Amino acid sequence: MIINYEKLTSLIVKAMKEQAAEAHTDKAEVDISGGVDSAAVAALACKAFGPENVIGVYSSINSSVESGLYAQVVADKFGFKLVRLNLAYIFHQIVSQVKDEFERLDISWPDAKENPTVFGGFRSCLRAPIGRFVNRAYGGGIRQGTGNRDEDELLRFYQKGGDGEVDCNWIEGLFKSEVWELAEYLGVPQEIIDAKPTPDLWGTGDKHNDEDELKEISGVSLTYTRPDSSMGTIEWVIRENDKRGIVDGLLEFEPVEDLEYTPEQQEIVSAVRKMEKATRHKATLPPTLSREYLVGMKVVK
Repeated sequence: MIINYEKLTSLIVKAMKEQAAEAHTDKAEVDISGGVDSAAVAALACKAFGPENVIGVYSSINSSVESGLYAQVVADKFGFKLVRLNLAYIFHQIVSQVKDEFERLDISWPDAKENPTVFGGFRSCLRAPIGRFVNRAYGGGIRQGTGNRDEDELLRFYQKGGDGEVDCNWIEGLFKSEVWELAEYLGVPQEIIDAKPTPDLWGTGDKHNDEDELKEISGVSLTYTRPDSSMGTIEWVIRENDKRGIVDGLLEFEPVEDLEYTPEQQEIVSAVRKMEKATRHKATLPPTLSREYLVGMKVVK
């Protein structure tokens, strides 16, 4: 829950400006999805740099009609320029070539309907270099991240080479509920605040949503907290982890049966533990064999 909107906004704007100053730039780029997170970040970037120095990129790859409309609504509201791209042809061309190569090599090809996250992940990753290119072409600003605490901290519900390919993430410390609160304070249009969160990556033209996809991945109901409503399970488990270390801290190896939670809560903890461990590589540098280790093992000198 946000207790001082003005100070929070000031802290984020200050951090944006300081990073940009160190990089000798006064520009920013934001991948605009049509969702509340990127809308809030774009609004903050406009406060930090002025809308004339912010470039937004909306890349459709068989995306929903609503996402494109919402992206433009955000750009119109805050006054930044929005590059609108249709990458569907490029996406399908690459997929087709890879499929041909799989057939040539006699490798089984995944069915798109049965494996939507495989192709959805590629959509996310394809957008990243496009956003980076637009950013460089616009003058080389700071590529702003848009991940919140619910999605990025324990679940890491993002693509490492996609929406995770950014230069900063100044809202990562905020729960999704607080992003909604901040978005309203910043003047993000209400229809975007009210919309159900979706990755919009399955290319079906309709809006599958975050919570359904998370349930499919985890097998349990992982839900957000809407402002002025009961606490969702994602925020609950993160707050419990803050207090007790039940996922990645002191009690991460404690049997869930000994944690004195209800059976439903135990299922949430168990599922989030699995997701956290499976995605931990996203939060750390790629592992290496250091030069010191190789020298110590007497394989190089």
